[in-house]
Amino acid sequence: MSNEDKTTEPLLEILAKVRSIDSRLTALEQNFSESRYDTRPIWQQVLQRLEAIEKELKKHSRQFDLLHEDIYKLREADKDLSERIDALEQNSSTGQIP
Repeated sequence: MSNEDKTTEPLLEILAKVRSIDSRLTALEQNFSESRYDTRPIWQQVLQRLEAIEKELKKHSRQFDLLHEDIYKLREADKDLSERIDALEQNSSTGQIP
């Protein structure tokens, strides 16, 4: 066996291993790329659902604001009626008619 054969053979083995690693890496990259596209529809569905939830929250927020406003008006009317009833009770106890 010549010196050239002794150096060539290990280099050929290294080259074969590098090619093997390269092909495995290429396969991994391809799988990663494909899986990335596989999850895109899932994320689109998630985004659609989040947008629908956000829309519902805005709707309920508006309804809550209206309810709050109605309750405030009712409390105001109740206070006004209570004051009128108190005035009537005081007038009836003193015999005055308003």
